[in-house]
Amino acid sequence: MRDVAAAANVSLTTVSVVLGEVPNSGIPEATQERVRRTAERLGYIPNVSARSLRTMRSGALGFLANGIAASPFAGEMIRGAQAAAWERGYVLLIVDTGEIERAEETEPAVRILLERRVEKVIVASLFHREVEVPSALRAHRPILVDCYSKDHAYDAIVPDEEGGGYVATRRLLERQLLPVGIIRFPDSMPAGRGRFAGYQRALGEVHLPVDPSLVEITTSGQAPEGYELAARLLDRHPDLHSLFCANDRTAMGAYEAIRVRGLSVPGDIAVVGFDNQEIIATALIPGLTTVALPHYEMGVRAVQRVFESVAQAQDAPPRTETTPCWLVARDSA
Repeated sequence: MRDVAAAANVSLTTVSVVLGEVPNSGIPEATQERVRRTAERLGYIPNVSARSLRTMRSGALGFLANGIAASPFAGEMIRGAQAAAWERGYVLLIVDTGEIERAEETEPAVRILLERRVEKVIVASLFHREVEVPSALRAHRPILVDCYSKDHAYDAIVPDEEGGGYVATRRLLERQLLPVGIIRFPDSMPAGRGRFAGYQRALGEVHLPVDPSLVEITTSGQAPEGYELAARLLDRHPDLHSLFCANDRTAMGAYEAIRVRGLSVPGDIAVVGFDNQEIIATALIPGLTTVALPHYEMGVRAVQRVFESVAQAQDAPPRTETTPCWLVARDSA
């Protein structure tokens, strides 16, 4: 700061006031601009730690992730949250706990964030599920992303699973390719309950009952099980013309089950997946029509919710928001 003051021919106090962005300082705008240009030319970097001691604001948000940093698509949550934070002049401090699941095992990660005086913590999950909030975070009222607590005691941003299941099934119904089979996740998973509810709603709109013989449940969500379950459906229903798969991996297995029977996608059977994992959906031949999860949008919305919550009363009830999923049309349906 002394170097800037000398080069700009102003006092050290003037530099402090201008670079500290003190409002209503009375310093002429021309002088302020000269100080700012000089600071930029000299490569001056403000001492954020010192500023945070004065303002009691760190300008940082914590982002506690569970394995999403290495995910090819859920990592978009970080990108969305970071973009929204930067728009407000904030930095995102990210700690990814990897495969750690239990809340007590994440306590060291929580301490790292709180010791750096982050103003709020966002807790993000690799997939939509119930989580236990670490005890050290509970008083800080974190924002949950792609997850929720059992008691719904915290603001949460989650995908609209039912809406995603609905648009996927509607796509198949619009092609008038009946019957429509489904490989779904179990009811123990929010994705299982929600996407199946969307499937049911879409069938109900065209007055079709849910046929249990057209339903298979995947517990792994992986391609080998997708192959086995699609094969069962095809054995039971040689007339099957449409298939909604739990995710893109099960759809990949279903493609193979269809192929080995001498059938084609979409000529004989239209297929829709879920997740829009581009490394799978665009590599399959033909390209897989699927439903995109709003990871980037949930990250953005989580940061927006942080700043909205600051303006709310401390006793404001928490709420869970759903973020729309959307269809990504390719050639399989």
